[in-house]
Amino acid sequence: MKKILLFFSILFSTTVIVIGIYLFFGLPWKHHELKDEMVQYLENRYKDDFSLGTLHYQIVNKNVYHTMVTAKSTSVSFHIEITPDGKTIEDAYSIEYWSEAGEKYLKPILKQHFMTCHRFIAIFIFFKKKYSN
Repeated sequence: MKKILLFFSILFSTTVIVIGIYLFFGLPWKHHELKDEMVQYLENRYKDDFSLGTLHYQIVNKNVYHTMVTAKSTSVSFHIEITPDGKTIEDAYSIEYWSEAGEKYLKPILKQHFMTCHRFIAIFIFFKKKYSN
């Protein structure tokens, strides 16, 4: 009787551990599969080399696998995920790339332009107050 009880307690514990691993980490063999699929997708789409971070799994968001990626030529870091249907991959490379390009190239020009406009407006307001009725 004790052996049967021990067997079922071990079986129950093992089942709980396996279900817990699945809920928090997903299927272990899918990590390598999906990571390779993501790298291939990015290299085909953007013609660049990418390094992927650790692949994460979220059961809360309907079985989503996601990770952070860094492009090797531009060092842009962005988020990529496989949608809950498991068929499409979504990435934020273009958003992050243009955001960094805007910070690097456009921000200095706009800052200089708006500082000039700001000074003009301040002078205009000063003279308007001074010479108005």
